[in-house]
Amino acid sequence: MNHHASSFFSSSASSSAGSVTARAAAARPPLVARAQPPTFVRLRETPRTQGLLTIDVVACGRRVVVRMRGEQDLSNRELMDRAIETVVAGMHPEVVFDVSELDFVDAHGLGSWRTAAGALHADGRELIVLSPAPLIARLLTVTGIDRVVRVERTDR
Repeated sequence: MNHHASSFFSSSASSSAGSVTARAAAARPPLVARAQPPTFVRLRETPRTQGLLTIDVVACGRRVVVRMRGEQDLSNRELMDRAIETVVAGMHPEVVFDVSELDFVDAHGLGSWRTAAGALHADGRELIVLSPAPLIARLLTVTGIDRVVRVERTDR
């Protein structure tokens, strides 16, 4: 039941405390929402670019996807940090970093991914790194980040 429906039922029950209708409405079980096909919702109006990095944040069902294109380095850390703050503050059980179009990530970027994974795990959620290039996949292994995130590879 959404907030508006909840406040509607509580206000009608309090204003008509003795009426049969109010008691019946209060006793009704909450409505069950029908399953809807997942829809994509862009969490920002347009993709954001800083330096050589473009980030787009899109929610779909249980997942929120952070699509990265270009190069993630110290020059655009603020953009990446804001994207991470947005998804960590959200409630999606799965956060996906789609890095299929990411050509480079530096040590700060990898550190921010590890920090995001830790914050998500503490909240019972998961970080998935999707389609890393071979060099980025190697960096995830060498740094041990592949032990705190789930790496999913797809055909490039």
